[in-house]
Amino acid sequence: MKSLIIAEKPSVAKDIAKALNVRVVGDHWENDSLVISNAVGHLLGLTAPPEIASQFPVIPERFAFEVRDKAQNQLNKLIALMKRPDVDTVINACDAGREGEEIFRLIVEYARTSKTLKRMWLQSMTPGAILQASKNLRSDAQMRPLADAARKRNESDWIVGINVTRSCSRIRGEQTTAGRVQTPTLMIVVAREEAIRAFVAQEYFEVRARFTLAAGAYEATWHCPAELVKPGAPAERLWERGKADAILSRCTGRNPDRIEENTTPSRSAAPVLFDLTTLQREANQRFGLSANNTLKIAQALYQTHKVLTYPRTDSQALPEDYVPTVTRTVEALATQGYAEAARRVLDNGWIRPTKKVFDNSKISDHFAIVPTGSNPQGLSADEAKIYDLVARRLLAVFHPDAEFAVTLRTAWIGDDRFVARGKVLVAQGWQAVYGDGPAKKAKKGTDGDAEAKLPALGAGERGKTESMKISKGETKAPPRFNEATLLSAMEHAGKDVADDALREAMAKKGLGTPATRAATIEKLLEEQYMTREQRNLVPTAKAFELKALLTRLDAKVLLSPELTGDWEAHLKRIEEGQAKGSEFLDGIKRLTVDIVNRSLQVPPAATCEACGKPMMRREAKGNRGHFWGCTGFPACSVTRQDVDGKPGAQQAAPTSTSPTGETFACPTCRKPMIRRTTQNGAFWGCSGYPKCKTTLPDADGRPGEARTSRETPGKVTATAKGVTFPCPKCGKALMQRKGANGPFWGCTAYPTCKATLPDDNGKPGVRTADVAGKATRSEVQRLTLPPARPKPPIGAAETSAKSAAVAVAVAEKPASSTPAKVTGGPIGSTCPGCQKGTLTLRSARASNRPYAGCTHFPECKYFYWMDKP
Repeated sequence: MKSLIIAEKPSVAKDIAKALNVRVVGDHWENDSLVISNAVGHLLGLTAPPEIASQFPVIPERFAFEVRDKAQNQLNKLIALMKRPDVDTVINACDAGREGEEIFRLIVEYARTSKTLKRMWLQSMTPGAILQASKNLRSDAQMRPLADAARKRNESDWIVGINVTRSCSRIRGEQTTAGRVQTPTLMIVVAREEAIRAFVAQEYFEVRARFTLAAGAYEATWHCPAELVKPGAPAERLWERGKADAILSRCTGRNPDRIEENTTPSRSAAPVLFDLTTLQREANQRFGLSANNTLKIAQALYQTHKVLTYPRTDSQALPEDYVPTVTRTVEALATQGYAEAARRVLDNGWIRPTKKVFDNSKISDHFAIVPTGSNPQGLSADEAKIYDLVARRLLAVFHPDAEFAVTLRTAWIGDDRFVARGKVLVAQGWQAVYGDGPAKKAKKGTDGDAEAKLPALGAGERGKTESMKISKGETKAPPRFNEATLLSAMEHAGKDVADDALREAMAKKGLGTPATRAATIEKLLEEQYMTREQRNLVPTAKAFELKALLTRLDAKVLLSPELTGDWEAHLKRIEEGQAKGSEFLDGIKRLTVDIVNRSLQVPPAATCEACGKPMMRREAKGNRGHFWGCTGFPACSVTRQDVDGKPGAQQAAPTSTSPTGETFACPTCRKPMIRRTTQNGAFWGCSGYPKCKTTLPDADGRPGEARTSRETPGKVTATAKGVTFPCPKCGKALMQRKGANGPFWGCTAYPTCKATLPDDNGKPGVRTADVAGKATRSEVQRLTLPPARPKPPIGAAETSAKSAAVAVAVAEKPASSTPAKVTGGPIGSTCPGCQKGTLTLRSARASNRPYAGCTHFPECKYFYWMDKP
């Protein structure tokens, strides 16, 4: 019997197969004992069973599964492998963590397999680690607590998200999404905007002096006596002009009594390796790339170019057995334009198994983002920038600290002190990897002290006062978030949680995961909760309305990260077997029902007058604005016009009768016509839509004259005079349509018949190239002569008398019952078609066949083939 190993991604399956020496067989890997295949991330999601999907609140006792887009084929392949009679064990080799456990569990539950389940716990993808994990498989019983925690988090997110969204949407009358991660993230931005709006600038003053020494001049700023400095207040700021004037008055014209100086060494360690969030922040700060774009680029570098490791990680460490792999990677970087830095690392033996870099305890599902060692080729400009960030970060982490000399210099004039600071780089250390670039930005979360070199102070030197002045400034409002700072706030959201236990639970989690934070920001932008102003993220009025609404519903738990902290604390206990997942989920259900019940006490934005259900503002197709529709659709199809975001007068429901009770047949397919109302007014459309797209204008509650173009509803019609023209190929009616180059005539049997003719002043014209080599002279004549009268359809006579537009069009009676005989004359003779032009010799463009055509073309389209009798 064989074991089926399911990895989360194709690349992982390939690495496992290579390490275990399993060959490729078709679309999977297989040998005598193993079958290896893979998912492609999440193949399945949770949903409500159809019979309760429309309930409110909707809280399934048992969830159904829905297949993700483009996942069905891969899911079918896995199910087929699981059902093989020679497979008795299914091994989970998805990522080591909650997410990987849930991906696997959804697949096996959907497949309803009863085969033995085991777990391959992989935290490193080296061949040795894979081999070791394959020999130490965990049992299903061991993994049950983790699986339970993963499922309960998934179900809880679904229950809270969909029900709170429906509650808010019902009250606001338009789609208003909310959720455990999305809403607290938005509230971080809203809180900052509220602080900016409430901020009142305060004027302050600083006294600055310029002192001269033998080695040069420098500037210093007056500082308040140390014992009088208030906590958190800048020591150099004075809030009253009078105090600044007093200092200036007593110090002007006086030289320092003494100058004291203290220099201490300072070290700056290299920044740690990138996880996804820190890479996104760095790329946004350095290059202005959005978090979502950075993720896409990193994904392409991993998946397409194969030059970076898996990017969706929250770890900044590498596996402890990764030292040889990293050594080979640095050797490869030495050949890719990083020779100087790479050689320093290799020649000095700086790659050592330190806990800063190699630490299994700091790895959850994936390790840090590092280069793979493959040669990067064909990268775009942005891809090259991201690759360079990751490559230099790997080289920098093995370099020694950068060393500085930090000087604090104090000049005393009486009891007044003037302070200056200097920072001088003594040894570059890791900063040498960045050359002359902004190395200070490479350090995580560093604003960086500007390097300032103070002139040397001689022994006993007191210096002279060159100048002194008062500088005026204003306090500044807190800055708006950009994507880099918002990502950081999401990552460290737990720091703002007051409860110690919840804060500890969120210490390594924050809001969302590295893989979802960019999507959360993009979702907030897409839902118009925020807008981008240059690089800043600014909340919209909709964001403030959501905060007010959730406060009104006493759903403040969704306004802060505390709910995530509470969940993480509970889920951790479930993983450790100290709590039951069912108890946790019951609490989530109670919380959700309470919010929904409170929301039901608030009237909806609009109520349907027909059925009493709430109405929602929706966007009409074709960029035609918005309208309000009943949430009971399709059972109730009542709509209202949208007037400045509010529901207007109720629109009439579609009807198949006129105000007088008359019914009308479609002129194309004979099914009943239905009167409909839009923002642009009423029209009549075929009840056979979408198979029949015939429409007619409304004329005082009855179908009006047929349209002749596609500019308005009523896409295809006969001519305005009610004359029909037969298709030259199949004989069915032609109808005028409007294309990119103007009107033309097409067969009503389309797509079965694709015949078309040009438009000639509201009638079908003749396209000689289209009939060249196909039509006889009699067929050509059929296109140029008035058509015969077709028989009216059964039952149309009475309707036609009432409205010619709705009855099948009847041809006008020709002047003579016998059409004039048309014969071709010699070249140069009078055209028998118009009796005005003369016939001239021409040739068809496509076939080069000779024909006689009228010199009055295109007004006259008479012609005949010269090579046919």
